[in-house]
Amino acid sequence: MEKRKYQLIIAGAGPSGLTAAIYAKRAGIDTLILEKLSPGGQAQLSERIENYPGFSKPISGQKLMGETLKQVKNLKLEPRNEEVEKVEDGKEKKIYTDAGNIYQTLGLIVATGANPMSLGIPGEKELTGKGVSYCATCDAPFFRDEDVLVVGGGNTAMEEALYLANFAKKVYLVHRRDRLRAEKILQDRIFANPKI
Repeated sequence: MEKRKYQLIIAGAGPSGLTAAIYAKRAGIDTLILEKLSPGGQAQLSERIENYPGFSKPISGQKLMGETLKQVKNLKLEPRNEEVEKVEDGKEKKIYTDAGNIYQTLGLIVATGANPMSLGIPGEKELTGKGVSYCATCDAPFFRDEDVLVVGGGNTAMEEALYLANFAKKVYLVHRRDRLRAEKILQDRIFANPKI
């Protein structure tokens, strides 16, 4: 068990958490980054990122987050694979992790990002990894020449459907509203794709 004090602790190593870490370290702030999964967050799963400032051409999420992580490591920061389980508030916050470590800090940034939404339907949990997936980038090859269903009307669902169309025979898109919420550029691509 480690006990250590940091000026700043960042929970989450996605784009926001890593960016905060870069700025903090450059300002001379003793910083710790905690991430329960792998650094890069949900952004690293995107096949194509077109709306990130500074990039005039699309970049894969994996490449973008890989470069961001290199920048973080060049500053002698290394995200730790630990999940924050409990925070005790006070002038100095105590952060308890699943690794049994207890850290103290004056500042805490929570940049834990988004998690896939489950539908909460019968059989969903039991079939996760056996046909039910929450990551097209990870699992699309398993659905080669199959009919697949994507649920959702936002940007993530559109991106997943477009990526799956590279593998699947047919992609069906289902959502609960009468209009899609995704950006127009993504909607245009969806409607133009004959496999969706």
